[in-house]
Order: sequence, then C-alpha cells, then structure tokens
Amino acid sequence: MTAPKPRVLIASYAFWPSLGGLEIIAEQLARGLNARGHVVEVLTATPAPEAQVERSDLPYPVLRSPGLWASLMAFRRADIVISKHLALRTCWPILLIRRPLIIWHATWYPEERRLNRYLRKAIMHRARNIGNSAAIGASLDHCDGMVHPGYDDSRFRNEVPWSERDMDFAYIGRLGAEKGVDLLIEAVAELPGTTLSIIGSGSLEPQLRERVEALEISDRVHFLGRMEAKEINAALNRHKVMVAPSRYDEPFGTVALEGQAAGCRVVVSSGGGFPEAAGPGGIVFTNGDIDALRDAMQQALEPMDSRLSGDIDRHLESHRIQSFVAAFSDMITAAMRR
Repeated sequence: MTAPKPRVLIASYAFWPSLGGLEIIAEQLARGLNARGHVVEVLTATPAPEAQVERSDLPYPVLRSPGLWASLMAFRRADIVISKHLALRTCWPILLIRRPLIIWHATWYPEERRLNRYLRKAIMHRARNIGNSAAIGASLDHCDGMVHPGYDDSRFRNEVPWSERDMDFAYIGRLGAEKGVDLLIEAVAELPGTTLSIIGSGSLEPQLRERVEALEISDRVHFLGRMEAKEINAALNRHKVMVAPSRYDEPFGTVALEGQAAGCRVVVSSGGGFPEAAGPGGIVFTNGDIDALRDAMQQALEPMDSRLSGDIDRHLESHRIQSFVAAFSDMITAAMRR
C-alpha cells in the first residue's frame, strides 16, 4: 500500500486577489503539488476578496489573515512547510512548532529592526534555503541551492511568425518609478517609426502619459491597461520585442520567459537575476543607461540567428512551471527522509 504524500503548508505573505509574479508562482506551486497528490493548504496575509467569495477553481483551502491560534494549527496540521520568501507575519509559528521548512527566497530583504533580523536568521538557520536566482542566493548568509521560477507554457505560446508581427516593442508590468518605463518611452522617441505598447497600470501612469504627449509620440505609444494572461499572450504575439527596462535589480523576472515563450525577442536590464531569466537569447543593457537601452532595442529588431533560436527553445524547456514544481516535490521527498 502506497503511503500518503506529506501534507504541505505554503506560507505566502501575498496571494490572490493580489496580483504579481510571486503571487502567481505561489498559486502555481500549490496547484502543481496538489496535482501530484499532496494535501495542500495556503496561509497568507492577503485578506479575502471584497465579495468574500473564494475562487471556486482553487483545489486547496486558503487561510487568510489568520489569528494566532489558527496559524499555529495550520503549522501543526502540516508535515512540511514551504515559505514563499520569508515573512515573519506568516512564518513565525515555525519557531514554536518543529516542521521541516523550505524557504524559497524570492526577493531582496530590506534593512530591518534588530529583533526582526534576529528572528529571521533563527528561522533560516533551521530551514533549507533556496534562492530564486544566483543573484538572490549570493545575497543570503547561507544558500543551499537555487530554483528558478517557471512560466506557464499552457498560457504563453508562440502563435504568430516573427516576420508577420505588426508591432515593435511591448512592456508588461507595474508602472512604478523603479520599473524604468520612462526610459523606455524616451528610447522609443529616439527610434523613429517604432511603436510601443504598455501593458499594466500603476501610480506613474499619469506622468508617463504626459511625457508621451510632450514628446509628440502619442500615435506610436499605446497604454493598454491591465490584462489577463490569455490577453497578454495574444498581445505579445503581435509584437517583435518585449522590453524589461527596470532601474533596480530585479530578483529574477519571469516576464522574460513569458515574452520569449510568446515568440518575442527580449531586452532586459543587467542587474539582479534578469540576465538569468532571459538566458542566452536575451539582449542585456546596463540599468538606467538610456543610450544602451536604445541600442539594445534597435538590435532586437534585427532577424535572429537560427542557432540562437535553438538556445532559446532549450532555455524555455528547462524553465516550464512543471520543472519548478518537480524541483520542490524532490525537495519535499528529501526533507521527509531526514
């Protein structure tokens, strides 16, 4: 008789309906482990949707903003805990209830108070610490391994030949100062006749629209707002190049994988884990350097060498979400044998 698989608690500070790369990864990991036969529960600080109705398509329970006792009981029910990044608000019970713990460190840790720093180190000391990129791993006091995030190949696919695409550049993400969309707009202004589609929303949108007007390129720059994955894939399949011009060092950048999966050339900034995400097919420029960004974008519009296309295919194959889930499944098995 086959023994039941371990019960898994995924502690994720942010989760649906909050939208972002890390939230999506947490959902995909929970769904993937559930499909592999694990009983999965998600604990998050994200409150329930305003309508107080949980999504019916989630095949696992979600414990939202739990109190002290509910948090303790969730950890007690689990055989093993996976913390998506390490937030003390969701992971503190591990200090009281001993369970195997895997921490997937997904971004940089800020400067914090001495007590919080002490508690974080105490938790990390008893965990298996995994970086989501080599860049993040190098920032940790101790790192046991590295697992890149994966992309969903059922949602992001190359459906239109590159030569038949009628739009040039696309940006996908939040419109915040650190994302460098203002640099992208300036670069497009210096590349006559090219087009840019901006997919996303954020606090900087009014200023970005004003700058587009001032540069007199409103006919070439289009703000498309937020989209669902299926809509994003359709939009990317109209574009030749996806640009990720972040000013700051991105921890990884799954959007680069999604862009490549949709058949786009990818231009990314050099800091953090973005070059790892873009792989051998990415065109990399120095963060914040508008001249380097413009030159990289111009290069990306040129036809690609067929040998490079094969490198991109292999890079994408190794970064599907199934590979990400499989890596965690293997770590769960190893942890439970100890």
